[in-house]
This record gives sequence, structure tokens and C-alpha cells, in this order.
Amino acid sequence: MLLTLSIIIITIGVILSIVGIIYGAIWNISFQQLLIKENTILNNIMINSTQSINSSMYVSDPNRLLTLAIEHDNSMGILEAKMINPYKSIIIKKNFSQDFIYSIKPKFKGTYIAIISNIFTVPVTVNILFGHFPINIQNNNIFDVESLSELTIQTILLILGIILIVSGIVIRIAFMVREAQ
Repeated sequence: MLLTLSIIIITIGVILSIVGIIYGAIWNISFQQLLIKENTILNNIMINSTQSINSSMYVSDPNRLLTLAIEHDNSMGILEAKMINPYKSIIIKKNFSQDFIYSIKPKFKGTYIAIISNIFTVPVTVNILFGHFPINIQNNNIFDVESLSELTIQTILLILGIILIVSGIVIRIAFMVREAQ
């Protein structure tokens, strides 16, 4: 009886683990496609002193957060980030010397523009993500975790599967020890 129970528990654990891994792989692929499709990504762009670069993003759904994330290679350099709405109003204008991330809930449909300016005396290389980033962070707090629900499900399935596998093995060992006595 315990032998059969341990085999069933191990089998269910393996199945849950495999489903969790497959679910995670599918989620990862769709996450990457979504990231590329709904964002402007600029990598290793050099901005010379007193120059700027622009990036635009069309917002068709004002209910989704719009995120501007900037990573740069020079902590001594000072950059300026501006985000402009479709009516040419400046939503944010901020100087920063460390990596920068800012999310807003747009009020209007239309084209939003991000302008990143180097106001330092040396060139700076930047990586920029502008758009509907699936994980929205502001002030180091995640405040939109809907897109992470699939990752949570995958993690729960994987952990539950591992717990069942270990439990099944423990039951199996206990059965074998009891049989040996």
C-alpha cells in the first residue's frame, strides 16, 4: 500500500515539475516577444556631451503603464530625461547620475516622446527601454504584478512538484526500512 502510494506521489510530483518547467518556458518566450513587440529598446547608444537622443512610443491603451528605463555606464555623468505627451506637454524632466526608471499612467492616446540628454562633459553610453514594460517599477516598488501571475503559477507548480517528489521518496524509504525489519 505505502509502496504504491509513494510511486503515485513521485509520479504526480514529476508531472507537476515538468508542467511547471514547460509553463515557465512558454511564459518566457511570450514575455520576450511581448517585451520586443511593445517597447522601444536602444542598446549601447553613445550620447556625446551636450547632445540628446529621442525615442517615441505610440500609446493605444492609456490604462497601461508607460515606462522609461535608462542604464548608463558613467556614474560620474549627469543625464537628463524628459517625457513628453502627445500634446507636447512635459510629463517629467529629471536629472540623474545613476540608472533611472520611471513609470506613468498615460492620460491620452498618441505618441509619447522620451528625450535623453547628456549634460556632462564626457560621452556616455546608454541602454534605454521605453514602452509598456511588463514589470513596472517606481521607487524600487513593483506596483503592477499582473504580468507576473504566470511566473508565480510556474514557480508554485515547480515547488509543489519537488515537494511531492521528496515526500514520495521519504515514504518509499520508510516503507523499505519497515519491510527490512
